[in-house]
Amino acid sequence: MEAVSKKKEFENKHLHKITFFQYLISVFDYETALFMKDAFGYDSEFLELNADAAIQMFEEDLFSENNYSVLMGGFSQVIDKLVIYPDNMLANMNKFRGLVMSQRVLLALTQAGVSREDSYRLVQRNAMKVWEDNKDFKTELLADDEVRAALSEAEIEEKFDLGYHTKHVDTIFNRVFGAG
Repeated sequence: MEAVSKKKEFENKHLHKITFFQYLISVFDYETALFMKDAFGYDSEFLELNADAAIQMFEEDLFSENNYSVLMGGFSQVIDKLVIYPDNMLANMNKFRGLVMSQRVLLALTQAGVSREDSYRLVQRNAMKVWEDNKDFKTELLADDEVRAALSEAEIEEKFDLGYHTKHVDTIFNRVFGAG
């Protein structure tokens, strides 16, 4: 690795005063240093360790008997090759028969004036029917008189809207990967 071999061109005293990232900028350029930091994925080694300690760590890790793989294009290579099966994802979520929505139900019950302890008891009671008897969580909640005393059918249905959890996905993807 060129970054490690260039160490000889610097005084040890200087390497103790600068970060590894600063060292990489002086060996290469800012863009290359940034690419290396992003591809490696551990900011602390680049931004906090002094250059001498970081180089020593890389020498020990990269030139040892350990086998490491480096993604030259960064983690985006993995994302670009990711195969997504939305139907399978939904089927996996549905294996839990609505339990993934229990937090929203718990919160709705407390917001409806049910004590925290009672809300937990109601959610737990219905969740255990899912685990023990293979029931459907939403169906159990709708049939539970104590839950229905606090939440209407529409309020319970609304807590099972998957759109609540995915409403910001496009914004997040645009921020991470750029508008496409």
